[in-house]
Amino acid sequence: MGLSPAAAAAAPTLRRRRRRLRLPLPFPLPFPPLLLLLLPPGPGSRAPAGATATSAAGEVRPGGEAREGGGGGRGAVGDPQVALGCGTLSLHRDLRTGQWQPDPQRSHGCFRGPHQVLAYCQQMYPELRVGRVEAAEPIPMARWCRGAPGERCPHHVIVPYRCLPGEFVSDALLVPEHCRFGHQERMAECESSAHRAWHTVSANKYHYYYF
Repeated sequence: MGLSPAAAAAAPTLRRRRRRLRLPLPFPLPFPPLLLLLLPPGPGSRAPAGATATSAAGEVRPGGEAREGGGGGRGAVGDPQVALGCGTLSLHRDLRTGQWQPDPQRSHGCFRGPHQVLAYCQQMYPELRVGRVEAAEPIPMARWCRGAPGERCPHHVIVPYRCLPGEFVSDALLVPEHCRFGHQERMAECESSAHRAWHTVSANKYHYYYF
């Protein structure tokens, strides 16, 4: 049976196409799934803008004097602590940044006993269920002012207090050895070697406060 004139005219074209398909490739064809990796990502394959913003917002950047890790359910990097002095701004550690911050009321007060320190901890960290406080190591505190405009801001060395969960404990467990509560100007009340070392370092540059 012969071919029609149209089929006979198309036969050379079909033979040329078959020859082209039989030509060897200049490089081996990769495994089909790998081809997907070579394709540029389309508009729909990009991560949503909200995901990037969330990760950036959740990034923690500690600063100030506070750098150790610590408790808190807010993605905290700061140890919950308070710094309290007579006539100075009452400070607390921000659990997200680790920096010292004044409380919203910008209160000034003299905290004379562990019950008052505990109450202030509970006020600053209501979500932590603070039940006891403990004296921390002395630290230098730069520019701890009383809040008056134009007032000079001296440097201080203070003994902050950690705000801890649990049951309340007695005064003896709340302060370093040989120290006691109360605002003191002499180091005779605090005779441990660590506190003597801090006193030596800060004798000229700092005022020393502990409570």
